[in-house]
Amino acid sequence: MPNKNIATTVVLSMVTTLYLFVLNCVSNQSVEQIYLSILPALLFLFALLLVGMFSQHLLKLFAITSVWIGAVTIFFKWRYHATVTEDIVLSGLINDVSLTTEMLSVPLFLWLALTAFLPMLVIFRMRFHKSVLKVSLSALGGTVVLIGLVAYLQGYTYRAKGQIRDYKQVQAIGSFSPLDIIYAYKKALGARKILTRKYKKFQKISKNYKDKYPDNAQLIVLIVGESSRGDHFGLNGYDRDTTPRLDHQKGLYSFRHARSCDTLTLRSVNYMFSPLACKDKSNNVNDAAFSNIFRSLGYRVEIYSLQTLNAFYHYLGYDKLLSKYAIVREQQSGTRDRSLLPYIKKAIDSYKGGKKLIIIHTLGSHQSYFDRIDPSQELYKPACTNADVAQCSKKELINAYDNTIVAIDNFISSVIEMLSSKPAMLVYLSDHGESLGENGYYFHGKPREVAPQEQFMIPFMFWFSQKYSKGREVKSFRKNIEKISLDAKVTHDQLYHSMLGCAGIESLDGGIDEDLNLCHE
Repeated sequence: MPNKNIATTVVLSMVTTLYLFVLNCVSNQSVEQIYLSILPALLFLFALLLVGMFSQHLLKLFAITSVWIGAVTIFFKWRYHATVTEDIVLSGLINDVSLTTEMLSVPLFLWLALTAFLPMLVIFRMRFHKSVLKVSLSALGGTVVLIGLVAYLQGYTYRAKGQIRDYKQVQAIGSFSPLDIIYAYKKALGARKILTRKYKKFQKISKNYKDKYPDNAQLIVLIVGESSRGDHFGLNGYDRDTTPRLDHQKGLYSFRHARSCDTLTLRSVNYMFSPLACKDKSNNVNDAAFSNIFRSLGYRVEIYSLQTLNAFYHYLGYDKLLSKYAIVREQQSGTRDRSLLPYIKKAIDSYKGGKKLIIIHTLGSHQSYFDRIDPSQELYKPACTNADVAQCSKKELINAYDNTIVAIDNFISSVIEMLSSKPAMLVYLSDHGESLGENGYYFHGKPREVAPQEQFMIPFMFWFSQKYSKGREVKSFRKNIEKISLDAKVTHDQLYHSMLGCAGIESLDGGIDEDLNLCHE
């Protein structure tokens, strides 16, 4: 590289790093976090200098991109106490991008205009001037020395491959954006490949299952909720009557203290549909989903979803799949759960006997809350209609969220009414809970080791039609409820074994854990 432009390369690199370091102080509100962010800031400076040695145009692009990514990430970390993790990024890669875009808000745009757009103009207009090569070499060398000195002062220790890594590395990376999002994105790409392979290599059906009543007509419906908290359901003891229709449903049983295994959809669904237990933190699926077992025993499996977890649905196995974009395009009613009702009605009306399992994946209480309801379901006012929920008062936020529970009440009750004349069982539970500003936390997806309890609180309910209630399994369910009560602490662990057990499916070689089967005699 010629001797010109070196000084400006160094200045641009240092100013960009210093700017991002200061900007990170907005979300790094403790002295310890600011202290830990020094090392990743120096690593970032070194990367900028290295890029600038080869191309000033590439340096500008790198700096501008980093400022934009950093500004967006810092906004969500500061505003909602969000934690940037591999799982969050992976969820964005696998799941529906529009769920993320719904969180765009005026404060975010104003923030980006000030913290990203203006610095971008400054960087873009910067002109490089002549200097000497040793300026750049001195800067690179000095940065390396500083990195070593800071690493020593912060007490980093070497860990051989296979050992537990120094926790300070993760803390440090997490304290400096955009390195945290870049690091998480890199890990998420690798996890995405593993995820695709995971659902291709699982053992189809490793145990022996048998239908005790192969000639019985059975229609089974599973509704998977999204971000809905069990403690906000009126029938679970909430001080608001958010479930006026479900309150009067005969044959309905709702557990008041149910918990999810995780705080993120992409991970929770693995615990829900497979025999994977909550205590297994690996989240590796090794066996077939219960829906595959149903299919092997002659059930027709249909999936209707307002989400786009197609890789996961492939793992579930199905005879028919209708997912988000087809439904939204045809119904033109937005991303409200009621958009699913015409398809569910058709699926139920077409049932004339035999065996059928219908899986319904809703959007439930996922932010933006006001996008999940019809105007007629806005029972609690004033309700937050701002995508930046941190701007809303606590009352407005709770009102908006509770209105989504009212919508869920209407949705589940509508499905139950469709099933009332059929030999049907319906199960409803959510994938995880939701933080509503408690201690400054919002939404969900915090790592399960540090996540607040609100992100684990879920609704979990069973409903049996009169024609289905005559079965021995339902009688056993009622007896078990009398014994353990609806205050029992159930989790996602019960779903797999109870879906099979309550359908009259048995396994003679341990495929069903009877301690987790709520319909066990």
